[in-house]
Amino acid sequence: MANQFGVFGPTDDVVVGNLPPLNKPVTDAFASLLQWMGANGWLGLVKTISGIDLNGSGPMNPALFTKFKPNIVGVPGCDDFAGCRLIQPGFPGFSLLYHLLASPFVTITTNEYPSLEQLDALENFIYGLQLIDADTVTDDNMVLAVFAYEYRPACKTPHDRYADMVFSRSGFGRVGSQPMDYDKKNRCFSNQPATGPEAEIAVSPARYGLFLAQRMKYDQLSIFTPVNLDKNESYDFLLPIKKIFKDDIYLQGNDISFCESHINEKLSRLCTIDGVNLPPKVKFDKGAAPFIRRSSSSTNPQKKYTAGIYDPAMVSLTTQGSSVLVASVPSVLVRRAFQQVGGKPERLRVLIPEIKESNFVIPYSNRRYTSFKSLNKKAQTQDALDIAAAKLLHPDKILTDYDAPRNTPMFMNIREMVSENDGDKITHLTETMDGLEAQTGKSYWVGLFEDSICDGCVNAELSGTAAVVAAPTQGISDAGNKILRLKILPAFSVITAPDFFPYIDSYDLHDYKDLFLLGGIEDMSGARKRANPDITLPGTTIQAFTANGPKDHAQEEQQKPLFAVALTMPSLETKVEETILAMVSPLPEVPHMGDLNMKNAQTDALARANYLPDSATKIFYPGWDVTFSGGVNAQGVDQGTFYATFGLGSPFVEDSKLCAAVNGMWVGTSPDAARTYRASLTSVQTGVFKSEKPPTALPLLDNELGYNALSPAVADYGLKETTGWDGEQGPCLKAGAGTVIVNFTDIARADYVQNALKGEFDMSQLRKITTAEMKFRMSCLSRSYKALGLPTTALWMVGAEKVADWAKGANGYCIPKDMVAGGNGWITQSKLAKGGEGYLYVFAKMDESIVNPMPNSKRALQKCTDVY
Repeated sequence: MANQFGVFGPTDDVVVGNLPPLNKPVTDAFASLLQWMGANGWLGLVKTISGIDLNGSGPMNPALFTKFKPNIVGVPGCDDFAGCRLIQPGFPGFSLLYHLLASPFVTITTNEYPSLEQLDALENFIYGLQLIDADTVTDDNMVLAVFAYEYRPACKTPHDRYADMVFSRSGFGRVGSQPMDYDKKNRCFSNQPATGPEAEIAVSPARYGLFLAQRMKYDQLSIFTPVNLDKNESYDFLLPIKKIFKDDIYLQGNDISFCESHINEKLSRLCTIDGVNLPPKVKFDKGAAPFIRRSSSSTNPQKKYTAGIYDPAMVSLTTQGSSVLVASVPSVLVRRAFQQVGGKPERLRVLIPEIKESNFVIPYSNRRYTSFKSLNKKAQTQDALDIAAAKLLHPDKILTDYDAPRNTPMFMNIREMVSENDGDKITHLTETMDGLEAQTGKSYWVGLFEDSICDGCVNAELSGTAAVVAAPTQGISDAGNKILRLKILPAFSVITAPDFFPYIDSYDLHDYKDLFLLGGIEDMSGARKRANPDITLPGTTIQAFTANGPKDHAQEEQQKPLFAVALTMPSLETKVEETILAMVSPLPEVPHMGDLNMKNAQTDALARANYLPDSATKIFYPGWDVTFSGGVNAQGVDQGTFYATFGLGSPFVEDSKLCAAVNGMWVGTSPDAARTYRASLTSVQTGVFKSEKPPTALPLLDNELGYNALSPAVADYGLKETTGWDGEQGPCLKAGAGTVIVNFTDIARADYVQNALKGEFDMSQLRKITTAEMKFRMSCLSRSYKALGLPTTALWMVGAEKVADWAKGANGYCIPKDMVAGGNGWITQSKLAKGGEGYLYVFAKMDESIVNPMPNSKRALQKCTDVY
């Protein structure tokens, strides 16, 4: 017997005659899938596990619903399958066919794996067999809602028990310079381009579908990384009950289309900063691109949007059966910003105020090295007090929250100097110029840059264009009529910065959270705020995520839409808006299948990117994926606090340079640059009266940071000079005259914007680092810190190389040959009988008072007092 939502549990009997009818396109697509599985070896695997032979089977063969005891001995990837049928109506996670085709751990010797369209067709068949009771569909506890979703191994589900579907009303796509590429074997999108240079990055989409969803409390569903506030009775969550798809019998002839609306308003917000002024003689339009870019598009070819208002080169929609991929349109990562004024392109430019600083109790500055910092003194003081209070109340916790909302791009690149009347003539404030820091502290005109980061919504619309083939019963018709009258809630879509570690999620590194001075391992799935209220429903001026409760539908209809098609979107519920980033699954149906060891083994073995909120980090300084904003808007309305992207750096790579240097704040997405710049880093505030220099937390190796020409690797051992992931070069040791010094890059002189413009960012090495690899590096780092017995903030990791086998010894490319009397034989001969993989880490303590800039260079020198 199915439960009230039409889901048959693993112990229930499934009688084919009691299942709802399916429209012919659904059964035809499933029959085609069975044929493909037979031709590519999958049905043989099915028979091995279940004993059931599906060769020549029809789409409604009773054997599909017959219980069996899975034989998974020697079958990789099935130890977290919890079902007992080939098809479990309404439950992909308990359907063996779906698990085999969707789990990244299941492999096959033919090396033929399904497309997303095939997985979508199988989902439609499984969800189409749910028999929904019309009495359970009520508009006070159910809605139609768009969800980002994916099938996950047990280690990445909210309940940790078995492989299952995981849902969120938010998705995180990522910008890139190359088209999206689906990795069928790993069942995910890869940010490695399918063709073209490996150093570049493919855009990463998020996949969305429309679901019938029920409002629930925290104890009625499984929540990924729940927070204490989830027990608050004011929080409601939405749990998908059934996928709604094209040719669904409950749609009664209606078809589904998806639409999107996104906004990029960083440059507009930047112009609201006190003291930042546009040239008065140039009639820039602050309401138009690139100050504000908007996109609206639909998979419905009949939907027409007003030309000139929306940018078609911003966000793309790609249907995958009855689901949709939302992705950034490929583009160069950073671009100089122009607007047509008086018939010619004018470079966007602003006058920035001169440097303002204060060192009284809590330091304040409107500069961060040679970048402009927009947070005013009050906001920076608020952040510092927040840090102090958190340290006092929770001394054992890693700090990630800051109280001051980011309402403008927090950091801005100011290294291209122009004039008030001419934005085309550029003076690049280059790393080798004399007086660079003094020049960037002045008031002068700077040229602006743009990127493709934005946030928005993904919505679904129903229209009567499909034909009903199957004959629904009265019960199905009644349920369908109720479903069609439900409100439709959009999903929150974030198109954000690239993920430099696509295989690593923040929470994977939980065991090493103590290595972080600032930041930590929290991910966005535990965030509990609303989405940006500036986001509008596609093609309209109506807020997609309302702040003050649902609006009357009639009042919404009176608002002027920006496209010719009549507005059909019902009003929105706000009680579930603060849990829009939560990740959920149904409560587990079976006992726990594994233990912590199985979970850790799965996590370490998983090499798969994702687009749900746990792929983004909940660190707001200002953030990498998204940050939080809030306060009173231009109309005087207090909008509370919410998530948006307009507080991120302008352009986004400025964040990577400045905040990643603070101990790798965004653990699973952006590299830790503390190794590269440490001697030139200013101490960061860790309390009202305490500041410290950030140590390394997320170790990158010398070859990943780049070899300088003066490094031992090049000068002593003949390796080739290289640049690293960011176009820069790492630190290196130099010995001589009884002293040892570190040669390093000065953070004030590095310019990530110029590196990005030149195409010098390199994704090819970092994208290969797995969770297991990074955990091993961090484990070795933690053991090193403990062995040295010194504060981590006193140590600089100046060398790091992988050792393939300690029985053969290390290469020691990071140690100068003449650093130790007698040469370097001691390190190459340092062998361990036990052998095995490991790392050679080299640390230095510094004489902080001696820093000597190298002439005509971005590099500088600092003297060591000790080397370990």
